[in-house]
Amino acid sequence: MGGADKALLKVGTGATPQTRTILSGILETFQERFAETIVVTSRGNAAGGAYGGYSVRVVADQFENCGPLGGIHAALTAATTPMVFTCGCDMPHLSGPLIDFMAGNAVPAVPTAAGRLLVPVVDGRPEPLHAIYPRSCLADVDLALRDGVRMMVEFFQRVPVEWLPQDRFIHIEGAIKSFRNLNTPEDLEAER
Repeated sequence: MGGADKALLKVGTGATPQTRTILSGILETFQERFAETIVVTSRGNAAGGAYGGYSVRVVADQFENCGPLGGIHAALTAATTPMVFTCGCDMPHLSGPLIDFMAGNAVPAVPTAAGRLLVPVVDGRPEPLHAIYPRSCLADVDLALRDGVRMMVEFFQRVPVEWLPQDRFIHIEGAIKSFRNLNTPEDLEAER
């Protein structure tokens, strides 16, 4: 997208006359589900000025240029809840009912054991940025990053993961569309 902040891309009109951004759509889905939304950004953007009009907490990557795993690390570090739902900032069609279903199937940490990641699988591919991570896996994420792991699939080989195959959630309205993201100007134009 030419370096544009995908979260702030305008994708259509919302309930107000203002133009809707991807982030405003995500926040509409989150507002009744989560007590807090954390936006992870690079250290240079950590002041969060671009997000001043949104009810979000902005935190910076502690491991820069490490891709999604670095962002997950920052989110888990900042989180105050035992489980964290993660998504990409370029996902304009998050399905609230799918998120509810996932939350109901997540295995939380208990005093004697760590929780497991809940990662959906769509068309045979894991969806690490539409998944639930227990805060208890923060030490594993930290170690993986220090070991040079950058690929999510490699990280998944290091921790307990509960795979959520699409046949378990395909019946939920908007479920597959929930995983769609906008990566190119053509994707954005088609969305508009």
